[in-house]
Amino acid sequence: FHRASVSGKERQKTGNLHEPEGDLEAGPGFSQGDFTGALLGGESIMEQNWIFRCGIVGCGGIAQVHGETLHRLPGAKLAACADIRPERAAAMGEKYGCRAYSSLEEMLEKEELDALHICTPHYMHVPMAEAALAKGLAVFTEKPPAISWEQWKRFSGLEKKGFLSVCFQNRYNDSVQYLKEILSSGEMG
Repeated sequence: FHRASVSGKERQKTGNLHEPEGDLEAGPGFSQGDFTGALLGGESIMEQNWIFRCGIVGCGGIAQVHGETLHRLPGAKLAACADIRPERAAAMGEKYGCRAYSSLEEMLEKEELDALHICTPHYMHVPMAEAALAKGLAVFTEKPPAISWEQWKRFSGLEKKGFLSVCFQNRYNDSVQYLKEILSSGEMG
């Protein structure tokens, strides 16, 4: 998280990014402030006047959903995007007013980011998460997190290196919530 006076590297050194406490399962009444409050040790981004600077790697179809969400999310800013197809990165950069890069490495080298959204082909999720976590960024990756047992072992060890999350948004679909209610009631299963 960036405040005008605190850079990402300073934040990393001083430990201002707190690990979430308690259950962060979203559900009815869950708000953006609840999640960001957990990351900030109890205070929301809006209360602290933080700007959460995000990057997206992979500017294809699902990245557009991430870009639009970040664009609408108070306290968040899509600061940069990268894609091996420079025209896709350029189009996303123009759409959201962020800098565009043709590689993740260049984006990580030149940008002061707080988080990386990984929206690339599946086989790239683990190495890109490793690179972002090594730079002190929080990571939000599309599913699946890994494509092999070897990758899964690497991925499962990454949670010790920083904040790591996988996008499993379908659990909040009405049909899945309905099924969860039925199973929780004991009526079936």
